[in-house]
Amino acid sequence: EQLPTHRGTKTVELSINYRTPAETMEYAARLLPVAAPGVKPSISVRRTDQFPIVREITNDASQVVELMQDFGGGTVAVIAHTDDHQQLEHDLASLGARIGKIDGLESPVGIFTADEIKGLEFDHVV
Repeated sequence: EQLPTHRGTKTVELSINYRTPAETMEYAARLLPVAAPGVKPSISVRRTDQFPIVREITNDASQVVELMQDFGGGTVAVIAHTDDHQQLEHDLASLGARIGKIDGLESPVGIFTADEIKGLEFDHVV
């Protein structure tokens, strides 16, 4: 209805994933039955041998710093509630942390809300 055409429409599901590593997709696929019932997980064409680490992080930024020291480079997104952004930027200043889509995307460590990074890709996410 939203995209009228004289030929009708065709829906094709994504089945092959060239961007997201298999380890991440396998983990995320466990959420599909709840988040998107009926959607089949895609198959990733690459593996990294780096598996997602799940840890509960409190408002103690030293835990974030500790995790990030193990990453070994790449782009890092820290997802946090807006109320915590200023403190995190201060506490992670030594790592080059910046807040928001504009400054955060151009820095080694970006601090974002979940809505701000939807659809974006990072090497590591906290």
